[in-house]
Amino acid sequence: MTSPTPIRIEAEVDACEHPAMLAGAQQLAQALNAATGADWPIQLRYWEPGTAPATSEPGSVIVLSLLPDVDSEEPFAETEARWRARLAQLAKGAAPVLIFTVFRSLADRRSPDGFERVERIRRLDRMAADLSHDLGATVVDIDRAFAHIGGRVLRTDYRLSGRLAAEVAGHTLVLCILSLALDDVVSPEVQDRARTFQGSLREINKLVSRRLAVG
Repeated sequence: MTSPTPIRIEAEVDACEHPAMLAGAQQLAQALNAATGADWPIQLRYWEPGTAPATSEPGSVIVLSLLPDVDSEEPFAETEARWRARLAQLAKGAAPVLIFTVFRSLADRRSPDGFERVERIRRLDRMAADLSHDLGATVVDIDRAFAHIGGRVLRTDYRLSGRLAAEVAGHTLVLCILSLALDDVVSPEVQDRARTFQGSLREINKLVSRRLAVG
């Protein structure tokens, strides 16, 4: 049997999101193992903002995050222009690009600073949808997934602290990858079986329980 082509996740994300990326890489490996019976190599690499290569290697996925822009003082018009230029550059490569949204939850949202931060998160998440429409990037909708479960249940905020938050964010990432990003190295049949193993967001308790039991 031919060895599986490694899947390379090239991540430009905030340090707060590293546990989520690791959980996603582990979940993807488990789902593909369940679908094939083989150990599928997953390579996760972190890059400083603006430096990830527009790689064309089969099996590569680029993951970008909006979180580093939440506390930026850059005018929003400049932020959007920078993102558009970055995605236009990455579109020249063959690797699909995925964008993490930001969970709109923080403890001090009623303070002036908190209100401004929530408003910037809202605008960033809206921008992600516009960028997806205009430039073809895929949105990994962390905000929608976390809002479905609830920040109190997950015991987290926009910075995704905690094991449960990492697992749910990883789950959301994996479903996007299995749905949109692997056709060049994983057959549709295998992706279907892996998605079935992974389960939907409604089944997240099953996934988290399974993961916590072994980890």
